[in-house]
Amino acid sequence: MNPRDHDRMMEILADAVELPTVQRAAFLDGACANDPSLRREIDRLLSGEESAASALATSHAQEAVIRSLEPPSQIGLYRIIRELGHGGMGAVYLAMQQLPVKRAVAIKLLLPGMDTREVLARFESERQALAQMSHPNVAQVYDAGATELGRPYFVMEYVDGPSITEFCDANRLSTVARLELFLQVCQAVEHAHQKAIIHRDLKPSNVLVIQREGQAIPKVIDFGIAKATDMTRTSRTAFTEHGQLIGTPEYMSPEQASAGAIDVDTRSDVYCLGVLLYELLTGTLPFDRATLRGSANDEIRRIIREVDPPKPSTRVSDIADDAEKVAAARQSDPNGLRRRIRGDLDWITMRAMEKDRARRYGSPAELADDLRRHLRDEAVLAGPPTKTYRVGKFVRRHRTAVAVAALLVITLLAGIAATTWQARRARYAEKVALEQKALAERRFNDVRALAGTFIFEIDDAIVYAGPTKAREKLVQTAQRYLNDLSRESNDGSLDRDLVKGYLKVGNVLFFPGAPHLGDPKGAAENYAKALQVARVRATTNPADATAAGELGVAHIYLGKSQLAMGQIDASLQNFTDAKAIYDDLSRREPAAWRWPRNVGLILDNLSDVYRQQGDGTKALAALKQCEEIYESLAAEHLDQPVVQRDVLVVHGALASLLLDMGLAGDAISHARRASQRAIETLARQPENPAFQRDVPLERQRLCEVLLTIDHCGEPLQMMPDVVAHNRKTLDNDRSNYLAKRDLANSLTGLGNAQRAGGQLRKAMVSYNEAMSLREQLLKLDPKDWQTEKGIAVLHRALAMSLRETGELPLALNHAHQAVRIFRKRLEVDDTSPIRLAISFSERVIGEILIDQGEIKPAIEHLSIAAQFYARPGASTREPAPDRRELAAVLVSLATALRADAQHAESDSVTKDGLKLADAILAVSDKDDLIR
Repeated sequence: MNPRDHDRMMEILADAVELPTVQRAAFLDGACANDPSLRREIDRLLSGEESAASALATSHAQEAVIRSLEPPSQIGLYRIIRELGHGGMGAVYLAMQQLPVKRAVAIKLLLPGMDTREVLARFESERQALAQMSHPNVAQVYDAGATELGRPYFVMEYVDGPSITEFCDANRLSTVARLELFLQVCQAVEHAHQKAIIHRDLKPSNVLVIQREGQAIPKVIDFGIAKATDMTRTSRTAFTEHGQLIGTPEYMSPEQASAGAIDVDTRSDVYCLGVLLYELLTGTLPFDRATLRGSANDEIRRIIREVDPPKPSTRVSDIADDAEKVAAARQSDPNGLRRRIRGDLDWITMRAMEKDRARRYGSPAELADDLRRHLRDEAVLAGPPTKTYRVGKFVRRHRTAVAVAALLVITLLAGIAATTWQARRARYAEKVALEQKALAERRFNDVRALAGTFIFEIDDAIVYAGPTKAREKLVQTAQRYLNDLSRESNDGSLDRDLVKGYLKVGNVLFFPGAPHLGDPKGAAENYAKALQVARVRATTNPADATAAGELGVAHIYLGKSQLAMGQIDASLQNFTDAKAIYDDLSRREPAAWRWPRNVGLILDNLSDVYRQQGDGTKALAALKQCEEIYESLAAEHLDQPVVQRDVLVVHGALASLLLDMGLAGDAISHARRASQRAIETLARQPENPAFQRDVPLERQRLCEVLLTIDHCGEPLQMMPDVVAHNRKTLDNDRSNYLAKRDLANSLTGLGNAQRAGGQLRKAMVSYNEAMSLREQLLKLDPKDWQTEKGIAVLHRALAMSLRETGELPLALNHAHQAVRIFRKRLEVDDTSPIRLAISFSERVIGEILIDQGEIKPAIEHLSIAAQFYARPGASTREPAPDRRELAAVLVSLATALRADAQHAESDSVTKDGLKLADAILAVSDKDDLIR
């Protein structure tokens, strides 16, 4: 056998012995496809028909490949303990270093008989690769040398830990914890790439996890087939020239599986990382291991290069028998795991595993950045395939048919173009072309400038200043861009984009029910601009229902922002105008359910207007009309989830309104209907995340209504389940902002039930946990008033609980904290809810001071509470809870005055407070106050 054939045989043999016995035949079928004699020779070696020593002895081979050699007892300064394993080119030993430090190390020693040019190059490549790197997540190289017989070795860090997948499963790590561990792996591979090293064999067994001081640290090992990205090493480490696959098929990139596999770059490791991420998420591989290992090389290549694997969330559904076990290892259930993966994690994983490497992440760092965006609940760069991409895939699958169709279309278009060209005068065409070119250039420059700002400035704002600063930057940039575009005229598509743009900016500034910057005035300015453009569009195109609908939306959004600022009349006018638009559209397009649905939405908003006007009767009538519309639509459109959900929303609103009107029985009835409707809606679509969230939300609403009338039995039974549900949702995704807010809300509700039931210590535990969650949320978004208001409410609840346990100084401190937060808000939001919140909190301070015997300060705070009740423009008829609050203020104030023997000579503040209280009492329903 000539030296070249010998080297080739040795290389194939080295790879074959790494495979399980049942998989060797398929591998050798491909590797020796054109050389039967080579196949027979290797088969004899593998089967033991000829000893390795005699078969491989040649004039240029000093030693035979004998796998059963006893390990050496000493290599240099290192005492060998035992063999850890061996691969195609080397054995790895556990050894003990004595000098200059005593430590366990791993020694990789080239196997005897494996000193071919190619194997030596691979061994040297790994040694050089590791020596260049210094990273906490890469196994470190300590030393290198050669034995007395000239066999090369190198000494590296001993990583005594399980594979990353085994570690995660053994410790039942949640999906978030797995992602955080995976991010460290991405950092290690990125470091290797910066040193011009591609690993090319990333898989769980090459990513081991150790624990130091309770922290899990993944270590990337085995750069045995690493490829240097510089041309010098590339020529020495490309080992697919004979057709065999270098690497592990299950984790191999499409380009690595290609014949020759010369053109492999860092994106190959990105693919491998994608497969590893897939396995960490789902507990299984994209392609079935048995299918790959049982196939010939050509079939393996075809599968890797052409077959699209299922999305991770789909894969979880496919492993029905093991789904419970896989989900349990991730602290979830099968449905919860699918929901956790679906969307962002599907998109991120599949982008990393794109067949076309140009569509993959450009580096492990980009992959890691997108995962961090997901963990921060930000928009990820990955996303579902675009229409263009899907069309491209279709074209590749049906080349012949598409080519024929394209030829026909081109022929037709050519004829049309020729006819059109002949019909136009050259001068006119040239003029139009120049105008369009100029406009296109302006648009391009605008878009380019906007894209640059978004990519660089806003991204920096997110990283360094948090989401609020990022949204502020978004608003500033978008407003400037929209104002520039608004100067373009006679462009209907542009006008529509302007409307949408101004509405979106307004929503970022202020939109109840979603994260916003708390700027209703700024929002109103943008909504007004949207309204102006939308009105022109609708007037110019009176038959365009879409244009009319957009005008209605602008009226609604402007009305909501005005209502938040206390501009009741302006808000009422906008809602009225919007209702007229949608009433007309409902008549024009009776089959379109979206128009009457918007009428219902407006009635819901009108109800809020009437409530602020103090007219409960009109508010109730509006909600009843809304209920009638929603119930009718729900009966007709069972296939529309959003319509089904509207019904429970209106029942919840009715429960709140009826409670304010003192109609507790009716309020409870609607709250129960809303709760039941949430369960029924979820049964229709059990996978819908919004419907899943509605069930605990409506159960909590029912509990809140019951607690208002001092019924604490049911709430004490239901609220622990609501908290448990929300806690599990958050555990599935610790970065989920909404889940964290829901848990904080439910813990507050549980605390209220416990306090009402006399379980004061338990209540304070619930309140404090809710406080901790809200403080975390406030750090993420310091301008989120809803979160800050929740903190103030918790301070007040803790104050009342501590007062009941007799811890008065601490109670007083919490009450003052609540007042401080509400008074700060009053500076920018002088509205009824804020003034009443201050009144309530001042009353709590007054009552604590009475308990401490500090009567005069108590009278002062209770008088302030009465003053805040009588806000400017207050109605003579307040909702029932407000009247109850006034009654509580008056009772406490009377108690303080009776305790003050000189109350007739009290200071002017107290006298003013009494006069004010008498004035309000005179115009209120005394019977209701007595009740």
